[in-house]
Amino acid sequence: MSKDLRTVLEQCYNIAEEHGWHKNIPDFGTLLMLIVSEAAEALEDFRNHWNPEDMYYECKADKHYRAQNCLGIVIQDNETKDSKCTTCIHRKPCGIPSELADIIIRTADVAGIFGIDLAAAVLEKMEYNKNRPYRHGNKKV
Repeated sequence: MSKDLRTVLEQCYNIAEEHGWHKNIPDFGTLLMLIVSEAAEALEDFRNHWNPEDMYYECKADKHYRAQNCLGIVIQDNETKDSKCTTCIHRKPCGIPSELADIIIRTADVAGIFGIDLAAAVLEKMEYNKNRPYRHGNKKV
């Protein structure tokens, strides 16, 4: 498991690097707040009555591309009347699962920027949590 996790985390960092996000790296506090902003986006989806497990998709193509190849509509539950939209490269995953993924992606990128072995830290923390008391001493939340 740790090798697979490490590979995914490294890929998150590498994609950010390839797309220019490491040219002017913000300070550590700003990077942390960008992670928080993904959680806020998940909350906004929840406030807009999306269920936690719901994924939906938006077409992010420009008008020219959309007019030729894409409906440019929101697709719910992977259903659309036009099959071109289900495979479109401009089909952006949205919803709470997507925002939770963004939290992991941004966290992995921050770890990569600062040379943190996040896979090792996750596994170490999970091992520690196995021995914690039930509800960590009966905490309310």
